[in-house]
Amino acid sequence: MSIDKYRFDRRTKEEFIHDIKKGNKREALSITLFRIYLRREFGFKGDIVPNGCDMTGDFIEDEEKVTTDADYLFGKNKLPLEVKTSAGHNTTIYMKVNQVDSYIKQGASVLYVNGIEGHKPAFTLWTVEDLKEMRDTLETTIPPNGILGGKLSYVIDARDYKWETFSGKEKVYV
Repeated sequence: MSIDKYRFDRRTKEEFIHDIKKGNKREALSITLFRIYLRREFGFKGDIVPNGCDMTGDFIEDEEKVTTDADYLFGKNKLPLEVKTSAGHNTTIYMKVNQVDSYIKQGASVLYVNGIEGHKPAFTLWTVEDLKEMRDTLETTIPPNGILGGKLSYVIDARDYKWETFSGKEKVYV
């Protein structure tokens, strides 16, 4: 199967390009809010630098330039950090099995921002250990309504995790 067929899921190329731009905007906002949160709460002044194949949201035509590397490198030790978002505040979250496996292999943590397009977006940080626990304990399913392209995914109950809000922000997505 070609990379494009896999990454497009069930979308047309045009739909995929639209979704990539929107997703990139969400991720960029999430990492900015996370950086502000860390600075306010802990005085963090370290780097969070782009690491993925492209952070512009532009479509990458050349399949050989597409990677599954974590989106960012975090702090002085350059720890891999993946950013995942949902538009609304979901109590059920799906994460693709193969992506979780990839993050574990990379030693990447996942910053998950729930409700990035709503009021008071909240986040949690899943470490590699959390991801291993998900892999070992959670059920898998094909998400409904074509979510995640109908790929096998873990079913995550958001209520099982502690969520922090980005202080001072009611609604940040425009």
